[in-house]
Amino acid sequence: MAEFGELGEMRRVGLRTVWPHELDFSLWLRQNIDYLNEQVHWDLDPDSVRQEVSLGGLRVDLLLEASAPDTGDRFPVVIENQLGPTDGSHLAGVMAYMVAFEARGVVWIAGGVHHEYVAVMEWLNDNTEIDAYLFKVEAVRIDDSLPAPLLTRIVGPSVFSRSGRRTVNPEAKQKVRDWWGVVLPELKRVHGSWEPLRPTSHSYPSVPIPGAPSALRWYVNVGSHGSSLGIKVLGGTLEESNHYFDHLVERMNSIQQKFGDPLRWSRGPGKVRWLTSDHPEPGGWDDDPETQKKAAVSIAGAMKRFVAASEHIARNIPLFPAPTEARDKHE
Repeated sequence: MAEFGELGEMRRVGLRTVWPHELDFSLWLRQNIDYLNEQVHWDLDPDSVRQEVSLGGLRVDLLLEASAPDTGDRFPVVIENQLGPTDGSHLAGVMAYMVAFEARGVVWIAGGVHHEYVAVMEWLNDNTEIDAYLFKVEAVRIDDSLPAPLLTRIVGPSVFSRSGRRTVNPEAKQKVRDWWGVVLPELKRVHGSWEPLRPTSHSYPSVPIPGAPSALRWYVNVGSHGSSLGIKVLGGTLEESNHYFDHLVERMNSIQQKFGDPLRWSRGPGKVRWLTSDHPEPGGWDDDPETQKKAAVSIAGAMKRFVAASEHIARNIPLFPAPTEARDKHE
């Protein structure tokens, strides 16, 4: 055991010894998006992250959906990564991606930061409806440990942006994480699909539906004093999302009859779609432990019923495009 007051020595490691190419860093961030989620004021949807997304002649490193924690409004976020210092070509990319993908949020991550680019990102926060973040990324070791990422926020939105959105609330995010520490064990107890998940500050974790198209996922959503559950649909394109969602809506009455509680459907911003049941049992991340425990047991029971009512139908929704249509296009 180390003596009292004894600390390890932190040493910086060359970024390209950890991630040889920017593409490697983007892949790591895609798989570890919760690392970034802890440092922004939005709720990033880890299931929506896509890499190297093209539109015309543009190709953004990462594109994903986020939601405002105060309103739940969903919107696109673009992420531009570089292992070198900020420069004009990457700034031009940031600006072009914001416009092309109609993003309301942008994250620029660089291996070094020059003050003139700091000023540009601050200007975006002060004079537009865009929430802009600029981070410096480093890789460090403690003594002989494995390399670890170090992400330092250089620029972020002020306490209230022009649109009135709040910055990250660390206390609220911790309460959400604690909530999932109560709910996830109950979900895992009634259905094994939830087993891989760990407590998170994300408000609506989801899991793939075994045997169903990958765009369909079971989810539970949590608020401060209530929750909902259902199926989330997020295809690679708007047409794909609509394909799966339309098939679900056609079968909604059948699912509802087996489930036993009312269902509603909604088309969110962008490509996200929802088939939702508002859970009647009160309880959320801002309630007392006893209320949370009762709600967790009730949510798990409702999810068990919903899985039984929906899994067969979800597995039998045709892939997009349907195989017969795909063959016709090539004949």
